[in-house]
Formats: sequence, structure tokens, C-alpha cells
Amino acid sequence: MKIVFNALSARLGGGQTYLINLFQFVPFDKDIEIRVFAPSSLKLPDHSRIRRVQPAWPTENSIVRALWGKWVLPGILKAEKADVLFCPGGVVGTRAPAGCKVATMLRSMIQFDLHVRKSLPLGLQRLRNWFLSRIVLKNMSEANLTIFVSNYARSIIESLAKAKNPFTIHHGIDSVFLLHGKSTVSPDLLLGKECALYVSRFDVYKHNFQVVSACGELAKELFERFSPFDSQDKGQVLTEVLTNSELLKMLAVAAVAQGDKFDWEDVSRKTWSELLALAKLHKVGV
Repeated sequence: MKIVFNALSARLGGGQTYLINLFQFVPFDKDIEIRVFAPSSLKLPDHSRIRRVQPAWPTENSIVRALWGKWVLPGILKAEKADVLFCPGGVVGTRAPAGCKVATMLRSMIQFDLHVRKSLPLGLQRLRNWFLSRIVLKNMSEANLTIFVSNYARSIIESLAKAKNPFTIHHGIDSVFLLHGKSTVSPDLLLGKECALYVSRFDVYKHNFQVVSACGELAKELFERFSPFDSQDKGQVLTEVLTNSELLKMLAVAAVAQGDKFDWEDVSRKTWSELLALAKLHKVGV
């Protein structure tokens, strides 16, 4: 069974993290072959079943990448006799040859969040998100398998389009964040002071301004839920959590229990299981 990954759009951040973790847990199946189209910045493991394939075209530019996917990749899939084309970025943009199954996934809801889209200034970025929403919906309605990272995202998409074979597989949590039961050392720069640490790559949809504004309100004045668009609401929630020791303990216990549900090995096992099941359908001519 041969599975081809078109991961050329996974240039940084969560896209690469997802693939790095997925490739750590490739199933021990003698019949599986994995071909990966990916940028050079994505580090692949040294695995006998995985081979990186470099496009003959320069694919750093998104337009050139789209043209390559439309005109060149179909011929490669046919020559490779691929059983499955997996596009984890959400955009397929390729007409797979007869018999080759297509899998895709929805990892980001930005294109479908009207609040975020309307908050963007009129221009190329807003137009791009609208255009992507149309492409992604079309891809998911045509794909043989669509993986969602949350049931919430799945419910929104299924209200807009009919996915043939939807499946929810949550993202995993890296073990570096699972520190319960382990001793930790505070960085020297804290000097014993209490602080709130917020780490995020700056992006239009991360609501960084609202988070920082909310932290600024802590000195002046949660529930467990708050509006990401309302810094005042967020500040009230943070204040409640950080000043109520009983609530803090309760949330800490709940966070540990919830975090244990998102193990990358389990996430990868479920994902590979679905991809291999799809490949077997091709083998039996379904």
C-alpha cells in the first residue's frame, strides 16, 4: 500500500508539528510505503517506510504550488500507483487518478469564522479566506475521507457541506506539556515573582491584543469560559481562577484528566488506521 502526502504547505507551526508527531508512530506494516512531498524545513524521521520526494518545480510560492498540484502531481500519483493521496493542509487541488483515494482534514476554522473574517481589513487577506472556504468545502465534499480535529468544527462544516466519510481525531498534546507529577524549576528571570505566561506566534486570529489587555486588568480587579474577542471578559475569568484556590485546584485536576485524553501515539494510531483502511479499499477495487 502506498500513501502519498502532499504536505508542501506545511511550512511552519502546527502544520509541521502535526506531521512530525504522526511520522513518529508509523505502523509496523511491511506492505506500507510512504512518499512525502514537504518543504526542506520539515524534518522527517529516518524510517525505512518513509521517503521524501522533491518536486521538480520551486513550490515556495503558493500560486506555483497550486499549479504544480493541479498539473504535475496527478501524473506522479499515477506513476507511483498511489493508493491514497493525503492532503493534511485541507486543500487538495489535485484530481487523483482512477482508484487513488483522497483524504484531507480540517485543522483550522479561520476561513469559516465570520467574526475573524470580518475583523480583517478589506483586501487580499479577507478575499483569500473567503476563497479558501469555498475550496475547502468542495474538497471535503469530494474526498473519500475527511479528518476533523474537533466535533465542533465537524458540526459547523457538516451544516455547510456533506462530507462523504467524516471522522473526528483530536490533535495530541506534546509530552513536554504534561508535567503533572513532575518537579519543575522556575526560570531565573522570574526571581520568585508570580506571573502569567502567554506564548503565541503572532497572528491575526490569535487574539493576542485581547489576552494582553486582559492580563493588564488583573491588577485592577472566569469562569472557565470566556469570549476570545472580549479582553474585559477574559480578565474577569482569569481573575476568578487566579484568586480562587479551590477553583484553581479543581481546574488543575480537570486539566490533567482532559490532557491525558490527547496522547500523540493514540492520535497517530487512529489516523494511520483510517488511512490504511482507505488504502485497502483501493486494493479490493472499492
